[in-house]
Amino acid sequence: MPVLMHQAKVLWERGDYSELEKLFRRTADYCSNSETWKLNVAHVLYLQDNKFDVAASFYEPIVKTNYDNVRTTRRTGSSNPPWQTGPVSSGVSRNSGSPAYSLSKEREREYSLPS
Repeated sequence: MPVLMHQAKVLWERGDYSELEKLFRRTADYCSNSETWKLNVAHVLYLQDNKFDVAASFYEPIVKTNYDNVRTTRRTGSSNPPWQTGPVSSGVSRNSGSPAYSLSKEREREYSLPS
């Protein structure tokens, strides 16, 4: 796994997301049980056009598993992380029961300006 992640980092820094997706596809047989692998695949898919829904399918189980930890973590950057915006903006999880939707609404309340 460390060698794979190093190769992935090199491709990521080049911005070669399609090649990075191919690398992850080749390693799916022996890495697909790793949450780190799934998260990195989700990031790569999210950054490619027209693959938000596929990325959401990778993010959703991770968010569900770690929902309480994500909710209590303070955001340090000014932009929304892909796991938060991807599923909601792509229309995959527009139902109010999904973790991504709930978290999005919670973040909106947390960072909204008083009227």
